[in-house]
Amino acid sequence: LTFHSAWVGHLSLDLNYTNQDATNVTPLSAQFGRQLPLRPQNEVYARAELFDELGKLYFEVSYVDGNFYNTSNFDPVPPRDTYNLGFVVKPQPWLGVGFEVANLTDNEITDVLDFPLPG
Repeated sequence: LTFHSAWVGHLSLDLNYTNQDATNVTPLSAQFGRQLPLRPQNEVYARAELFDELGKLYFEVSYVDGNFYNTSNFDPVPPRDTYNLGFVVKPQPWLGVGFEVANLTDNEITDVLDFPLPG
């Protein structure tokens, strides 16, 4: 599901929700109801933005359900949430200069190969 709305020409809101039932249906895995690895059941993303011709200020929230790294479902990936805050200044209509703080709360999140993501 996706939702986008803008009000009074200076405030916008974007929402995205994804739900998937990614069950492994191979004969051995189906009997145990195992999930496909790296396919979380729920993901939510929201972005609020205050903007005008001089630039924009935004706040983003992202949540991803826990899942598993492998098909046996023995190596869990914990659920994670991140918060980002940023702004963009437009000194010219064709030029934007921005700054963003990714993972504002400094959650310790790693990718599939266990490399840390920015915080």
